[in-house]
Amino acid sequence: MLQSATREACLDPSLRRERAYHASFLIAAAILAVSGLAGIGRAAVATRRLPGLSQDPLLEGRRLAALGRHAEAREEFLRTLAVNPWDVSLTEEVGKSLLLSGDPGNALTVFREARAQRPRSARLHAWIGRTLFLQGKPDEAEEACRVALSLGPQDAGALQVVGDVLIDRDLYPQAVDVLRRSVAADPTLASAHNSLGIALALSGRPLEAVPAFEAALRLDPALGPGNRDRAMAAAHQTGAHP
Repeated sequence: MLQSATREACLDPSLRRERAYHASFLIAAAILAVSGLAGIGRAAVATRRLPGLSQDPLLEGRRLAALGRHAEAREEFLRTLAVNPWDVSLTEEVGKSLLLSGDPGNALTVFREARAQRPRSARLHAWIGRTLFLQGKPDEAEEACRVALSLGPQDAGALQVVGDVLIDRDLYPQAVDVLRRSVAADPTLASAHNSLGIALALSGRPLEAVPAFEAALRLDPALGPGNRDRAMAAAHQTGAHP
């Protein structure tokens, strides 16, 4: 050992520099190789070539939902959670996707699991409220959204659900006030504009309702004219004339 150390100490300085350069080259090559593999992995996930990874079923679920194949989309969304259940942001997105795909039961479970990890997220409480309202539970929906508003007073989604609950209780003027706050907080929320139009029509102000319905349809043509027509008909039945 002593002889080896002595020989190493006596090496020509240029030889030592050459060995150092060689070692540095090997380290750099290893780093580049790892980075390249990571990039390939990300690309494969994005293009759905690695079916075991969490992004693959999520992308497939989105594609199927966009095609209107909601039952198949639901299965892909549930697969997403099975692969990566600990990602809270992903869990929230899957919950929304399940809700929009017509599966409020599983959506509620997903939102509650995400809320357990982020109990002070106003948005999660609002999504729970929306889901409960769609399940025909307005009291529980309002309670969840009141919690959301205590955490984020300008949460547009929570305000909309509270407005929808007030419409459900025939408290139209109060609903108008809350829904105006909702569209002010987020002017891009089509469903809030739609609910505002309904509340205005049913509170005897159908002329004011028209711009709200137009904004809703402009933001989301999928809403269709059905709610507008029903609200206008109900307004006429209550004696309100444009």
